[in-house]
Amino acid sequence: MNPPLNSPRSTNNPPQIVPISDDLYPELTQFKQELISAGATFFQPYDLYKKMAFFYRCVFLGFSALFAALMSLVFMQGIDWPIFLLGYSLLLKACLGGLSAIFSLVGLLVALSITPEKEATHQVWKKARYWIVQIYRHRRARFGWKRVFSHQMHQIRHAYHDALEKMHDAREKTSVILNHIASAVHLQQDQRAHLFNQAVLDLRDQLHTIITQYRANEG
Repeated sequence: MNPPLNSPRSTNNPPQIVPISDDLYPELTQFKQELISAGATFFQPYDLYKKMAFFYRCVFLGFSALFAALMSLVFMQGIDWPIFLLGYSLLLKACLGGLSAIFSLVGLLVALSITPEKEATHQVWKKARYWIVQIYRHRRARFGWKRVFSHQMHQIRHAYHDALEKMHDAREKTSVILNHIASAVHLQQDQRAHLFNQAVLDLRDQLHTIITQYRANEG
């Protein structure tokens, strides 16, 4: 269950950094304290990937516009086909124009589906999956060719797939929450961004817990 917006974990009220007696980096701790006092925030996944999502959206919109222009060129302008293709000019024009229309529509749909919260969720999940795959490969490498007949390797493989399934479930639940946040009409833009950040951070915490449990489980 996520903490309320005014909890210590809230991005509006970040936890204070309290110097400890054996702090190895007192200047860095003091600098972080100054940043917090000035209202600065640290890792905000929604804000971090907003520019990246905007860039990807522009790229796919560009592809969509390019193929739309190609479709218009095919249907509106005459094309000098090679002499051996003159008998198939209408068919070729229809195929080329149809493919251009399909690619243009696909590019537009992909561009419209890209949002900062989805991109942040994808990046957090991709990093977590990378680490759990590395742990699994390291464990598998210890057995060499014997892993084919090893019962322990079978348990490790089962634990790996079980962890991946839990990660998929956590991602799906977060996606549902993100959709509800995006469709909530009573939220202001800053409140929506704040909830997006908390949802992605909550997913990161869940994935970290899953990876920690998998690492602790030797099968």
